[in-house]
Order: sequence, then C-alpha cells, then structure tokens
Amino acid sequence: MLRRPLRSSSQDSQGSRSQDGFDLYHDLQTGALTLRRLGEDLHVAAERMRALALPQRRSWQEAVAAYYGTARIPPAMPPPSARPDSRAP
Repeated sequence: MLRRPLRSSSQDSQGSRSQDGFDLYHDLQTGALTLRRLGEDLHVAAERMRALALPQRRSWQEAVAAYYGTARIPPAMPPPSARPDSRAP
C-alpha cells in the first residue's frame, strides 16, 4: 500500500542529483523495507496468537453426538420368543 508512494518519492529524490536527494532516497528505501518486514512480522504474530487461543467450545449438539458416537453399545436383548417364559406349565 505504501510501497508505490515510497518508491516514486525515492526515485524523485534520487533524480535531484544532490547529496540530500541521495540520503532521502536511501532513507525512503529503508523505510519501505522496514514497513514490509513489519507487515510480515504482524502477519506471523496474528497466526501465532490464534494458535495460542483456547479451542472453541463445542455446542451441546456436538457434545451429545460425540458421546453417543463413542458410548459402549449394550448387548442386544434376546427376542421375546427366545426368553424363557416363567408362566409356562
């Protein structure tokens, strides 16, 4: 965003052919490099801060689904015809 104005200003100052112009050119080039590095550092810092954040809390629906997805399945009951009938003679 600031790279183009700094670049054009530095080229204008270099074209002045005076020592002050060359000094300004180098100062502007250094400033552009510093801004670029700062932007990269801030981008990395934002990613690192997101990595340090607590994980988002699950909704109750997700918790119930996870519970039933990992719950032990009880053994199946035998069909009613296979059970011994205590009332039989």
